[in-house]
Amino acid sequence: MRYTTLAGILFLVLQAGLVLWFSHPGSHIQAQYIIEPTQPAPTPTIDPLALPVLSEHPTQVELGKSLYYYHCMPCHGDKGQGLTDEWREVWEEDHQDCWASGCHSSKDQDKAFTIPTLVPPVSGNADFKQHFAKPDILFEYLRITHPPQKPGILKDDEYWALTAYLLANNGLISPHDQVGPQAGMQQRKWIIVAASIIAGCVLTVLLIIMKRKAIYRLASLTDRKR
Repeated sequence: MRYTTLAGILFLVLQAGLVLWFSHPGSHIQAQYIIEPTQPAPTPTIDPLALPVLSEHPTQVELGKSLYYYHCMPCHGDKGQGLTDEWREVWEEDHQDCWASGCHSSKDQDKAFTIPTLVPPVSGNADFKQHFAKPDILFEYLRITHPPQKPGILKDDEYWALTAYLLANNGLISPHDQVGPQAGMQQRKWIIVAASIIAGCVLTVLLIIMKRKAIYRLASLTDRKR
């Protein structure tokens, strides 16, 4: 009886010790369940001056975006925000003052063209959407006035590509839409495809009808011979 009681006491002491061991804050068993706080993933930085890369078969809007980079972005901003102070700060320090002597001031007409004090945004601009909602109007405006240093230097299909990009950037057309002569070619292409499908269906139906008539006549001749 004495040994049984002593063994029971020792068992209780051992069990209490194990409970204290596992519940202790410094226990190596508990430490393995501590979750380290995760660090937020770094936000990728986008270089607004990075050269655009065209896909193997670029759309008209993609071509326009590339042309915008080379001919429009310096004044109108990488996102069409206009010549804002924040956008000028992206350029090298000696290129940030666009109106300084020797850059684009009115005193250096023989060296460069004059930049107006206010270069309006071409994206998210209510006036832009109101005046240039129609592709033909925007195309003619760009061809006559841009780029400012030498208007009309681009080809017509390049001006149409710029038109498509600006309209798509303002939500006036889909990024997959086309404007100008290419849009007419695309519409004619779909008309030809639709006409071909319809003609194929009509021809198939006629062949089925003719085949059924031939089978019916053959069956009628067979019955007469019998």
